[in-house]
Parts: sequence; structure tokens; C-alpha cells
Amino acid sequence: MARVLVVDDSDLSRQLIGDILKRGGHAVTGVEDGEAALKHVEGETFDVIVTDFMMPGMLGDELVKRVRKLKPEMPVVVVSSYYDSDLFRKVRALPVAKIINKPFSDREILGAISDLTLPKPAAPAGGGLGSPPA
Repeated sequence: MARVLVVDDSDLSRQLIGDILKRGGHAVTGVEDGEAALKHVEGETFDVIVTDFMMPGMLGDELVKRVRKLKPEMPVVVVSSYYDSDLFRKVRALPVAKIINKPFSDREILGAISDLTLPKPAAPAGGGLGSPPA
């Protein structure tokens, strides 16, 4: 189970993402804007942040930059329905773990959270396949 902070100015989108993640066994905190998100990041522990890009007040890129200053290791997933080429380049340039386009499937968002929060298998002793015996 991961602790996920969901940031989206749309009540419907925030609820939908939260419901999907909760059904997937994750603990979810939902907030409506970047300022509220930063307060939670400063005071609580999350495994990953899922944020919309286009929000009033603070856009997703500014939120990502400010989260990076507070918690550089925090994985961030950006979810957006905007496909404008300039905007898409701006999103792609962000230091984020994953970008998911709206509409998305339950499997896509749950898979992203699992990929970012499940422990990675340890490398085999001896360097892995093809390594000479020690």
C-alpha cells in the first residue's frame, strides 16, 4: 500500500483518481491546488504525488519544482488532458517519474503507482547473467 497525494482542481477528477487508488489498496489524500499540496508535503509523508498540470494559481510545473526543493526523491506523476505541443514539451521537460494522459485506465494509474512504490528486486550475486563465476 502506498500513501498517495492527489492534486487536482477538478473535484470530479480528484475523486475519480482517489477512488481508483483506494480500490487498489492505497491510502489517498486529495487536495485542490498546489499550495495545499505543499502544506501536506511539508507536514506528512507520501510515497508518490499524482498531480494535474493545468490548475489555477500554481501550475503543475511550479508544484513539481517546489516539491523537488522540499523532497528531491519524491516521485511525481503528472496527469493532464492538454495536448498542445508547447505545453506537452513543457510537461515532458519536468523532472517527473511518469506522465499520464487523460483519459486513462484504472490499470494505467495503478500500474504507475506500483512501478514507483514497489521494491525493486535485488541484483543477483555475481553481477547477474553472463557474469563469470567468482
